Amino acid sequence: MHTSAQKQKAAPYSAVPLPDKELVAHNRNGNPFHEKNKTLFSYGLKTNGPDRPTMPDINTTSFFRTKEGTGKSVPACQSIVSETASEATIPAGPACSEHGILGWFTSIPGGTLTASLDSSNTLGAAFSMEADFISLGQDGSPAGGEYRQYVRGSFTLNGRPDPHRLCGQNLSQTTFHEDCTNIGGTIYKYGYRSIRFDTSYFDNPDQENGSSFHGWDRPGISGSSGETLMINLDFRGELVDICNNEQVLDSAEWSVFGSATVA
Repeated sequence: MHTSAQKQKAAPYSAVPLPDKELVAHNRNGNPFHEKNKTLFSYGLKTNGPDRPTMPDINTTSFFRTKEGTGKSVPACQSIVSETASEATIPAGPACSEHGILGWFTSIPGGTLTASLDSSNTLGAAFSMEADFISLGQDGSPAGGEYRQYVRGSFTLNGRPDPHRLCGQNLSQTTFHEDCTNIGGTIYKYGYRSIRFDTSYFDNPDQENGSSFHGWDRPGISGSSGETLMINLDFRGELVDICNNEQVLDSAEWSVFGSATVA
């Protein structure tokens, strides 16, 4: 989410059959992960707790794919066709684990964050989104793990709705849409391996194959002296497996709310 109203910044402000052993782990929504299934600014943040999945004791040695073609969206995942790295045929796309992946948040907001005015007369609240992914087999990397951020709600300027543009549509008060902005013809969406920017990136070891995601956001609305601002937003964050029809691995919801009059 990026700053709304008259003073929008020029850059982002801140996106089978069951095995013999019944299950390996659960995500916090209770969905089982089967071993043979093919399938910082800290502000009110939650950290790991008992609702997080148990880490399986596995070897995470992986094959890594190289990208081909242009900088378009990451294509559908493809299977590795050789067990020997020196002989492997490696087509475009992330190296998918045949056994699936786990993903869990290590830091994500919860509840309602209270927005406040900063020195640039922007009413907003900062939060971070941190996650880890791991392959459930030795035949792939966690490169299929990505983050999605959705938002709904409103910005208000002097008691009137102040429209905020997402990519291709306006922010809705009632329906979640993917958090996205188009700045100078460049699309910014959180959590995509094919879209890297300062407040949304992967590492450990790199953007394409990294097991760790890092994101930061400060949604806000800017005003001038004497103007009254209000922000009322709901967010939903999801970790997804793009190799398995964007199956949700973990999810969280939070809100940002507040009002103020610019001095």
